[in-house]
Amino acid sequence: MRVPDRLVDRWRRLSVPARWAGGLAAGLAAAEVILAAIGYATGGAGPEGPPLSSYATTPRGLAAYAELLRDQGRAVTRLRTGLDDTRLDPAATLVLLGPDRVGAAEAGALRDFLGSGGRLIAGGPQPDWLRRVTPGAPKWLPAGAPEVFPLAPVDEVDGVRRVRTDGRGSWAAGGDALPLLGGDGVVASVASPGPGRVVLLADPSMLSNRRLGDADNAAFGLAAAGAGRPVLFAENAHGYAAATGLSALPGRWRAALSGLLLATLLGMWSAVRRLGPPEEPGRPFTPPRHAFVDAQGANLARTRSPEEAIAPLKAAARERLRRRAGLGPLAGKDALQAAGPGLGLTPAETGALVTPVTADADVVAAGSAAAKLARAGTAPPTGGGR
Repeated sequence: MRVPDRLVDRWRRLSVPARWAGGLAAGLAAAEVILAAIGYATGGAGPEGPPLSSYATTPRGLAAYAELLRDQGRAVTRLRTGLDDTRLDPAATLVLLGPDRVGAAEAGALRDFLGSGGRLIAGGPQPDWLRRVTPGAPKWLPAGAPEVFPLAPVDEVDGVRRVRTDGRGSWAAGGDALPLLGGDGVVASVASPGPGRVVLLADPSMLSNRRLGDADNAAFGLAAAGAGRPVLFAENAHGYAAATGLSALPGRWRAALSGLLLATLLGMWSAVRRLGPPEEPGRPFTPPRHAFVDAQGANLARTRSPEEAIAPLKAAARERLRRRAGLGPLAGKDALQAAGPGLGLTPAETGALVTPVTADADVVAAGSAAAKLARAGTAPPTGGGR
């Protein structure tokens, strides 16, 4: 498809930062479309969510239980605020399974809920918090029973003959709760603290996505929720807090907005750079060597003491001369001057190394001697005067 010329001209008239920002925004939009197409083609993301959450589609989640209740005409609500910040309808059933923690304020809200006639399905691994809600709750044990049967003729097991679990928990004997389901151990009990009623599940896996279709698990889940009651799932206990502001937007929308913000910041940064100093017309090169030599010569001339200026150079050259000639560190002026011609130095060059310089010619001679000795390298000592 050919792009209209007027759009091309308008694009070319844009500044460089505007083009960058527009290109990045277009790229993000294209990526969003591609991700959406891939998600649609592959059926979306895989199972996700924490265990015992009605949002979770993993084997241990309760999404199927919430859907079953809804299919049976129950009103299903997911609570994403704290139980102490929510008005709990006493005509409803609250499902609170496997919470990370239940604070004192929330435990008090649950007691008030039960005291008003509310119904609670509670439990999960290590449910020590239950003692603050239902003082007569039995002690939890890690050993479970994979298959259990009704133990009492009550409404919570009406139409239930057999229930299967993962065998990951049971209730110890004792307490004020009435055993409901058991085999090798009791996995479900019921207690009535005042007008309300609590179904205690030591192993709530019978309501999980993986187990809900086994045996009479679905029938037990419906009976435990109570006849005709709306059902509330406490999702704040599983990390689903009430979303406000930007956090209420879908994740992909937040990613797209973040990308647009990044594009805007890049555009602003590019514009700031363009307001800076102009670039050099070409790459700067190292000054020519003769210019460096001329500059050093001018510095030496200003010192008015050539001997002091080139003293380090002469000392290094004399050391090279001693080593090349195999002379010891105590070799004197005469020994050095005698060894110079053998190493390719002229008498003037050798003299400039061993006597004070007084003229420009002496400075040049000392520099020439140092250069010759540096190019010749350092030879191992061959013996000589001491």
